[in-house]
Amino acid sequence: MKSKIKELRKMRGLTQMELSELSGVHRRTIQEWERGRISEAKLKNLTAVAEALECAIEDLFEKPANQLPPQCLSDLEACDLREEVNDGCSRSEDQGEAP
Repeated sequence: MKSKIKELRKMRGLTQMELSELSGVHRRTIQEWERGRISEAKLKNLTAVAEALECAIEDLFEKPANQLPPQCLSDLEACDLREEVNDGCSRSEDQGEAP
């Protein structure tokens, strides 16, 4: 299983141990998931980790970061994305184009 758990965990500023404590999933299991060494996972464990990371289960799996829902982006990343969009709109307006 190729997961985004490590990325999401780090975005939340959590260690593996802290995620383990929040979710009730053994730290070793989280470590193995992050390394991609477990191909099957119990739904209850995935649900617990997703809840601890404040994401949906499907957000735990590999996909481009720009497709992550806003609740899985850190405040800083969300601000960066808004700035990129706003900068693009400002440039378009400066050039007489519609936003």
